[in-house]
Amino acid sequence: MTARAEAMTVVLPSHWSRRVRSAVVHAASMARVAFTAAHTHAEHHAHPRARLQANNDRLEREVALLREELRIKDARMEKLTAQQRPHYPPEERLAILELRAARGWSRAETARRMLVTPLTIASWTHRLPETHATRAFAKRHAGRVYLNFFNENQRGSAAWNSGERIVQINRTEALDASRAAVRDKLITLPRRDRLVEQFAQHMSADAKVLDEDEETGVKRYRYIKTGTNHFSLAFTYAWMAVDRVYTGSCVVVGSDPLERNILNMQF
Repeated sequence: MTARAEAMTVVLPSHWSRRVRSAVVHAASMARVAFTAAHTHAEHHAHPRARLQANNDRLEREVALLREELRIKDARMEKLTAQQRPHYPPEERLAILELRAARGWSRAETARRMLVTPLTIASWTHRLPETHATRAFAKRHAGRVYLNFFNENQRGSAAWNSGERIVQINRTEALDASRAAVRDKLITLPRRDRLVEQFAQHMSADAKVLDEDEETGVKRYRYIKTGTNHFSLAFTYAWMAVDRVYTGSCVVVGSDPLERNILNMQF
């Protein structure tokens, strides 16, 4: 099986003519026909061992073809920088973690196979228990709660999925909007007290910085966490809900239990 898989990864020489390349492709197609015919004969062989060997050969060939398919797809994706690659949505992140557990992969091996960094895998793993708690919270308030997931590829308005009760939005744009609401006096804060001061501290804990990609030189703004920011994110979720339905019949929650408690106090 290994020899078969390795043989399939051989790249045809660039100086070969078009006809020669076409002949190689046709030869591979004929080999498949021959394999199918031989395999069909073996599957109906009178001896059980021959049938078992035919089934093993078929499975080995299928594994080799799937590996080659994955190699081609990965090679294409590896040509893109990390910033250009599409991000995994929440459902696929969970599926990757489940696959990692089933295969017994290390963090580095999982990152290599999924074309992400080990820090990304660590972040997904760290957030997993909180995600389960958040889904339980949403289930208790079915019909009124959307789970929020930040997606750096999302641009413009938030993407609301009413069927799955999930909303995705660009993190920088969402935090920009919530800060604009305070700056433009679209909300009225209560008289200054300890809680309002804590709100201000949490809002300022998300600081906006200008980042430059070392490989491409592309510059873009993003927010970094410099301290406790529970009120900052809770207010951002609340402002998203206000933007969605002005009557306040919708609540958006993240994965942090403290942020959910803050929203419970406000709604």
